[in-house]
Amino acid sequence: MTLRSSAVSTRHKLDDTSDNNGATGRENRDVSCEASGGAFNLADVMGEIRNLRHEITNSITKMNDGMKILSNEVRDVSSKVNDNSEQVSYLQGENERLSDRSSWLESELDNMKAQMKRNNLIFYGIEQSSKETWDDTEKNVKNFLQEKLGIADNEIEFQRVHRLTYSRTQPKPIIANLLRYKQRMMVIRAASKLKGTSFRIGEDYTLKVREIRRKLGKHADKARDSGKAVKCLYDKIKIDDEIFIYDENQDTIRPLRPRKKREERNDNR
Repeated sequence: MTLRSSAVSTRHKLDDTSDNNGATGRENRDVSCEASGGAFNLADVMGEIRNLRHEITNSITKMNDGMKILSNEVRDVSSKVNDNSEQVSYLQGENERLSDRSSWLESELDNMKAQMKRNNLIFYGIEQSSKETWDDTEKNVKNFLQEKLGIADNEIEFQRVHRLTYSRTQPKPIIANLLRYKQRMMVIRAASKLKGTSFRIGEDYTLKVREIRRKLGKHADKARDSGKAVKCLYDKIKIDDEIFIYDENQDTIRPLRPRKKREERNDNR
């Protein structure tokens, strides 16, 4: 081999070596780029994860804050409900007390009315003239007492005597207020002489007592039909030896004394 050809051959080898080294460098640079690119993507993922964790933490914190607010509101509502319950209980108690007070006042008012009517009597069936005055009415009552009951004029004194204008019956009943209770009772005792006639003498009861007597009357009628002895006692009735009253609370007729107490009373005798 000549010197020239040896040099050419040597140059070719160097070029091949240079080409090979260049390819290797490019490959190394590509790998480095890929590696550096991979590191950049992982950092982004980790950042996203951190952001997501932060958002989740914030959301949980907000939820906890919201739960605390809701819990406080529930406690406030519960407190108000308890306060309202106490107010309702108080108002119910007040209502019961007012109801009891009202019932007591009604009872007292009825008693006062009964006292005012204590000396009153009502006469039914006495004839009435078209131009009758109060004086005429009192004279008619006095004549009636003398003729029908045998009670003299000087035995009875009246404070007021007049017709019940609101009555629909004819002749209209006469209400008379006697001066003394003893005189009233004398007329009541003599009224048995009117049995079998069209005349009648009644007592002036309050509306409450009249209603009680109406309900007691139904019970008394049943007792009479069964052959029992019945006697009316103002706002009570006596059937044989037992006294009955009207119970407003239960709306029923019941014995004045419970059976057990009656039995004990009879045993003591």
